[in-house]
Amino acid sequence: MVDVDNTLTDHSRGSDATSTPLSTPSSSSSVSSWVTRRGRSAAWLLVALVIGAVAQIAGLAGAPRISATEGVLTTKAWDFVRFGDLTSTSLWGGDPAAGVLQLAGYTALTGSFGRHELAVVGAREFMVLVTMVSAVLLWVLARRLGLGRASSAAAVLLFTVAPIALQVHRSVSVEQIGVLWLLAAFVLAVGGRRGDAAADVVAAAPADGGRGGSGFGFAGVRPDAFVEAQGSARPSKRARWGLLAAIAAGITAGIAVVTAPVCIVGVPLVAWLVARRLGAPGRGAALTGEGAASAGRRGALVLVAGAFVAVVGVYFVVASALGWGVGVLQVEQVGVGVAGEGFGGGTAAGSGGGLVAASGLWWVLDPVGLVVAGGAAVGGLLARRLRPLAVTVLVTVAVAGVLAAAGVLIVLVLPLVAVLVPGIVQSVLARARVRTGPTAVEAVGAHYAPATPGTVFARQALGLLVVTGVLAAAVVATPLWNDRLTAFVASDVNRPLRDAESWLGVNLAPNTRVIVDDALVVDLFERGFARAAVSGYAALAPSADATGWRDVDYLVATASLGAGGGDPVAQAIEHSTVVASFGEGAGRVDVRKIDAAAAGAPPAGQADAEQAGPTPNDAVSAADRAAAGVQLAANPDLTLSDGARELLTTGRVDSRVILSLAQLLGDTSVVVADFPLATGENTAPRRQLLIESSGGVPAGDDPGISAWFSALGEPVRPASVTPSPDGLVVTFPVGEPEGLIPPAAP
Repeated sequence: MVDVDNTLTDHSRGSDATSTPLSTPSSSSSVSSWVTRRGRSAAWLLVALVIGAVAQIAGLAGAPRISATEGVLTTKAWDFVRFGDLTSTSLWGGDPAAGVLQLAGYTALTGSFGRHELAVVGAREFMVLVTMVSAVLLWVLARRLGLGRASSAAAVLLFTVAPIALQVHRSVSVEQIGVLWLLAAFVLAVGGRRGDAAADVVAAAPADGGRGGSGFGFAGVRPDAFVEAQGSARPSKRARWGLLAAIAAGITAGIAVVTAPVCIVGVPLVAWLVARRLGAPGRGAALTGEGAASAGRRGALVLVAGAFVAVVGVYFVVASALGWGVGVLQVEQVGVGVAGEGFGGGTAAGSGGGLVAASGLWWVLDPVGLVVAGGAAVGGLLARRLRPLAVTVLVTVAVAGVLAAAGVLIVLVLPLVAVLVPGIVQSVLARARVRTGPTAVEAVGAHYAPATPGTVFARQALGLLVVTGVLAAAVVATPLWNDRLTAFVASDVNRPLRDAESWLGVNLAPNTRVIVDDALVVDLFERGFARAAVSGYAALAPSADATGWRDVDYLVATASLGAGGGDPVAQAIEHSTVVASFGEGAGRVDVRKIDAAAAGAPPAGQADAEQAGPTPNDAVSAADRAAAGVQLAANPDLTLSDGARELLTTGRVDSRVILSLAQLLGDTSVVVADFPLATGENTAPRRQLLIESSGGVPAGDDPGISAWFSALGEPVRPASVTPSPDGLVVTFPVGEPEGLIPPAAP
């Protein structure tokens, strides 16, 4: 296998990749050079971060579609912030407390729940912060692995701006928090570039003592670094820092695993990078002998393992003592709804198709990216510095297939692939620039030999192939990315959910018993709904009480409910009717009124057929309303618009509106402009009344008419009386009582 890492080291230093004289530069010039190098790096990183942050924040509330998984985690965080007890909610489940605590800490410190219409969007704020911190760590990791500034910036952009990245990083999940800690462990395990470069010089030194100069591909490493690496006075300090970094890597890896147990898939990579930092077998012999080098590696790995086990052990002891959920090795799929696509939220665990689901999602959002990611995972095996990342990607894919967990595949693979793609391109292109001659060499095992014309030609052909592939991928991906990114930024697939939450808050009493999508639980609690009155979809799980739905007044049905259907779900839908509906297609949200006493209720299909008009099973029949409406329309003191007259005389106006109008006409003349349709109530009887004037006075300017409606008693007391530019809007509560008007004559 040909080692291509030298090219990574060469081009990771930009202008530094030139031979440095043996003479020591002045202190001022060293400081100036350091500032210049760091300034260039900071500029590249800042530009990439700004672009990534804008892409992550723009349209955060609108896409992707909020999933039930996000709602569950948000509810747990809210519950801890409000009550300080992670066991007090029935929505706890098996998610690790460490991840929930980090989310709860952010929301408590920043008050993010109160800044948005839906609490889940406040939790998504934290995900954006996690993503941007992870992007900084990814930059550092890429630089320490030898990627240049441009390549590292490309890695950050792939990690933050790619369509699949927006889909994953905007969704609330403990796995993303765990990946942040895992990236920190990777950075600590890799160590600084200078230490790695010096170790590489020792490993690569030919028999002539390093007189090959820049021809060996390490032009960016000062010759005095080689001398320093051979000496015995300096390495002790570096070794001490290396051991501290190894311990810190074990600690952060442990935090990653307790935050999201699936991150254990990345722990072997931490150990591999630590071992690589201390030198591969045969490398350390140049300094202290193979036995001493191996002993040093073993000691460092023991420290990493000890720190890791200590963190995990302490967490499990504390969590068990406090009764917290410690989590299990499972992954709930990141919400898979996206603007412009018919995906709904759900859980991949147990679906038996997690790997297929993840690959399918990636393919729909970015097919070019999926193909490139697969090629990068295989191509990374040819680069020594990138090989640990490539192996981890392939192992993660295998684990995702075994666990049927799409979240493992997507969340853990993304940062690794983001480094692999530009790293491989940089490596291949750098090697393609090698020319034949006395200074052109190539690695063959531990020896170096002149690069032959045939080898150079093969490298240049491979470079041309890579350039062609990159350009072709860019041409194909550009219009697709434009469409996807526009959808993420401009679309609002969560509007139906927000409208449904608003409808519930306006029209239902706080003690109304409701089963809602888990994404709405916190918002109803914030509106004052009783905790015992609001349940998530767990109440309708197949293992739940098959008749528990009979104790509920309303059911909010979303795509998440359909994904986890069972007997209780079917029964609840069968014995309910739609009273309000928002959105359409996969994003449709229905508010259903449950009638547990109606044993002969029509099947859900009949109730949901968009009911062109009220059915004979309504509490008050359309015929009764029509008969009363015709009589009311004949009153000479009532003036109706054409649309209002049609609604009134065809039985599509609530009986409370009819009765209150009849009573008001006994005192004054009334002009009715409309019977407005309440938001989301496409088929229910009109329970709103828009009065243009009464007694010749504009109703919106007449406090007397407002006071008259407000003084009405049950069962015709209105829910609200609101002046508007068009008149006075009178709204009655949802749910038409029976027996207010007499039955129509046969």
